[in-house]
Amino acid sequence: MITVLYELADDLNDGEALDIVEDRGRVVYRLRDSLTPQEMVDVLNTGTAGVIAGGRWFQEWKGDIISAEATDSARHLPAQRAVHHDVAETDEA
Repeated sequence: MITVLYELADDLNDGEALDIVEDRGRVVYRLRDSLTPQEMVDVLNTGTAGVIAGGRWFQEWKGDIISAEATDSARHLPAQRAVHHDVAETDEA
């Protein structure tokens, strides 16, 4: 699981609108607190694309690696694999 946090920051360097801090299972987006909502959306879209393209982490879902690359079949999920669970049988009645 990846935890994503968004914080408003008043301590970013001049000219810096976004600071992204990545750690294992955690991404923190620190946004300049003086940005307009549209500027925040634009900066977050660009920053998120950079995080995903950077390949410093990946997400596994049902045995398949989720990729940021767009494909022709991006709207279709792969066929699901059978899942087998060990079930402990008891003599309880």
